[in-house]
Amino acid sequence: MDWKEVKRKIDAQIDENWLKEPEAMWKTRHGINVTGAGSFNQYLSTMMFVDVYTIAYGQHMFFMFVQMCDEPEISLEALKKMTHNELAVGFQSMQFLSYVSTPEINEFAKDIDAVLFQLQTKEEYRELMGAYVRYINLIHYWHHCTFPWHVGLMYQYRSTSELKEMARLAGN
Repeated sequence: MDWKEVKRKIDAQIDENWLKEPEAMWKTRHGINVTGAGSFNQYLSTMMFVDVYTIAYGQHMFFMFVQMCDEPEISLEALKKMTHNELAVGFQSMQFLSYVSTPEINEFAKDIDAVLFQLQTKEEYRELMGAYVRYINLIHYWHHCTFPWHVGLMYQYRSTSELKEMARLAGN
């Protein structure tokens, strides 16, 4: 497979999910557990992992790699090495992210790692990784827009008067 084919696969997945929530995300959001993710028979933590990992990788880590294409002192080889290390060395972040979100995240990561050696310019790197960043961000946006933010109402700040009353009731 060549890098342009990998990019086309990613772009096709973006097109498919632009206006239609990915099935795996819908299942996560509705508590249909197909991977076993979560603990204590709940899936709120799974949804929180989706939020944290997609924002960390899509809007920060890999986006930063793409931005580094504009830095003359950062070589293409350095970008490829950092990308390889992030995708395939040590803790498999994309494997974990696919476990709690969509399987394509890790499939694309493996495909990208397999074709990194083919990239000859930073522009090619930017094209390929830019597509991957868009895909991860799309997953994040779907998740962000459908997350049950109302759960936060259970964790509202307490006023000083409420805290004083709580202390009084507790016998302090």
